[in-house]
Amino acid sequence: MRSAGIDLSIFSSHSTRSASTSKAALKLPLATIISTVGWSRESTFTRFYKKLISYLGQFWRAIFS
Repeated sequence: MRSAGIDLSIFSSHSTRSASTSKAALKLPLATIISTVGWSRESTFTRFYKKLISYLGQFWRAIFS
């Protein structure tokens, strides 16, 4: 992940879901994310998944373009 430009101080290999939902939240309404993944509360996203996306390296561009 490091060689792909992922900031490992924020994301680890176990944080793929939080990284992807955080990125999705930049482009989609939060209500769409919550209903798609089946969460009942916005606080679930805010507490466990909302992460600062500070560096979008080649890996991110390949996945999210």
